[in-house]
Amino acid sequence: MGEAGRKSFNQVLSGIGIFLVVLGHSSGVLPEKAAIIASGNPWYFGFLQILAWIYTFHMPLFFMLSGMNYAEFTLPKTPSYVQLLRSKACRLLFPYLTISTLAYPVKAVLSRLALRPIDLSFGSYFTQIFYPWENSIVFFWFLPTLFLCFAVAPLLTHARSVGGRVTLVCGLLAASFLFPHHPVKEEWLALGNLGGVLHNLIYFYLGIELVRLGLTSVSRSIWTLAILTGFYVLQGYLHSIEIATFIFTLIGISGCLVCGHFLSGSNLLSSLGRYSYQIYLFSWFFQIPARIVFGQIWCPSIWLAVTASLGAGILGPIVLTRFLEKVAPKWLSTLYGT
Repeated sequence: MGEAGRKSFNQVLSGIGIFLVVLGHSSGVLPEKAAIIASGNPWYFGFLQILAWIYTFHMPLFFMLSGMNYAEFTLPKTPSYVQLLRSKACRLLFPYLTISTLAYPVKAVLSRLALRPIDLSFGSYFTQIFYPWENSIVFFWFLPTLFLCFAVAPLLTHARSVGGRVTLVCGLLAASFLFPHHPVKEEWLALGNLGGVLHNLIYFYLGIELVRLGLTSVSRSIWTLAILTGFYVLQGYLHSIEIATFIFTLIGISGCLVCGHFLSGSNLLSSLGRYSYQIYLFSWFFQIPARIVFGQIWCPSIWLAVTASLGAGILGPIVLTRFLEKVAPKWLSTLYGT
């Protein structure tokens, strides 16, 4: 597969991933109401179970994809460390700071309708910036977390021998088990989501290894999926929640790799992949109003609320981005990642 083919595959994979991310945020109503509806609606209960399964792997998929892109397209250009940090700060931290700042007063005004109400104060504002899981747009935790993964990425590529790479995988796997994805008790782990970095770095490195080993071919992806599924069945005898969760995550990622190969010619997924970062950045501004209108103020059907949230979260950011591409000055494109 040439460079153009690899970029096309990664774009389709991004399309699959961002669809799953938006779908994961499309329960349609707040959790308390969702639980009530699910207790009397088996179809909606099953839908929530699917969302819970998606949550086990949709963001690890993007960490892995970021590692793949780093190994395939960034590393061969041999940028200096300063250049790497500068480019990733512009790509990840600038939108994080800017959009979080724009969303903060909106969240404060709508706080009575929000899942996580906030106070309008300087202390609250700076808390949501430095502690990503307290951010007005909670799923923005990914941006500073990924930036820190890129900050240590050059160190990860120094392990070149088989023994060194196996040792590194074991160390990162141990860190993933020891440190929580969502640190809530240890303040030092919550600052900059350092705990989330230590938890997810294994997936970023697996993306690097996939490129090194050439394991992105469809046949190898299918074999990997089959082997991991077997391990998941057998892990019940190990009585380890951490191992079960990790293997289950790898199964989801491997399944996305397989789908990415078979759907590599999909123009729809390729288009979603092209706008995946903009959908990620702006979907909150469209999904929240859709949820408030169709899931809280007027809720004739839970499926209408789900469909409105999903459709708004995908189409809204694409329309906004295309509008900005036509009318906004070029320097503003840094804000939305184009």
